[in-house]
Amino acid sequence: MAETNPAGNSKKLPQGDAMCYMAEMPTSDEIADLMIAEILYDASTGTIPRTVRSFSELHDYVDANCYGGSEKLLNELDAAVPDTDEGHTEALNALCDLMNPAIEKVDAWLKGGGILKGKPGRELR
Repeated sequence: MAETNPAGNSKKLPQGDAMCYMAEMPTSDEIADLMIAEILYDASTGTIPRTVRSFSELHDYVDANCYGGSEKLLNELDAAVPDTDEGHTEALNALCDLMNPAIEKVDAWLKGGGILKGKPGRELR
């Protein structure tokens, strides 16, 4: 019988990698797409104004670092490493490696008037 990991499958990546036991690791692009969808939803409900033009400006209205499922992802990464300071640091570093490119993509989208334009190829009314 094959040994399973905490994600319930037998997928195993190199040791020392916080992402070694993730069942479905999202890409930074997938995280950015989810963040954009969540930002558009918040704009449609009035939680944030449609005039927000940067990721840092989002923090005036919400905890923007929670977009994209970052808390759930950190919990999953953290569960895949030893329960030590070094393990938690490894999980946090892995999260940053995924989230930083996503945040950069979202910031560029916002600076280009993304909320007013909506998702690429679709105008909001």
